[in-house]
Order: sequence, then C-alpha cells, then structure tokens
Amino acid sequence: MVDRHDIDTGRVIKGAETIDMQEEGSHGVLLLHGFGDTPQTLSVLARRLHKSGYSVFAPLLPGHGRTMYAFTRSRADEWIDAARRSLLEMRGRHILKQSHDVVHPEVGHRCRMI
Repeated sequence: MVDRHDIDTGRVIKGAETIDMQEEGSHGVLLLHGFGDTPQTLSVLARRLHKSGYSVFAPLLPGHGRTMYAFTRSRADEWIDAARRSLLEMRGRHILKQSHDVVHPEVGHRCRMI
C-alpha cells in the first residue's frame, strides 16, 4: 500500500497546466481559477480573449491540479501570493494603461484587465 505522504505532490495533472497565450504589443488579461479548479476551467474564455488580440495568463494556483493531498496542504495565503506574483509578471510583460476587474457576462468569471 502506498503512503499518501509519499505521493509526488509536485506533478501537475495533464490538462491542468498554466495557460500562457502571449500576443506582442497587446493588453494583458490575468485569469484566476476558483477554489478547487484549474486553469482548464478558463480555457474557452482564454481562447476567446486571445483570439480578440489579448495576451492571456491563467496560472495554476498552489496545490491545485495535483493530488488531493497537495490540495489539502495548500493555503489561501499561498494562492494570494501566487496571484500577486502573476499580476506583477503580467505588468512586466505589458504596458499598464488601466487596471480593473471585469466579470465576463457569459460565464461569470472575474478577470483583471491590465
């Protein structure tokens, strides 16, 4: 029997990876998945935004998209730190003109336009 503490908690489940679609000279959109989700839940929105000319970044938050053990060991402060780092990364890639939260009317996801 395998001890759950021995499971590789760093391995990301296929399909749960970070979404990173860059468009030269565009505005950036940071998408953050919800509790217990992965960026995969934002893939349709990400593709639509990218097709419209935006750069899109949807990071996989700590503990998500791995094992249940990894998820239960992750904490909200880790998720918030990862979101802040992702926003800083997007700001470094794109010229900041305006920053505001937007809730996509079709799917109800919140995103930050930068």
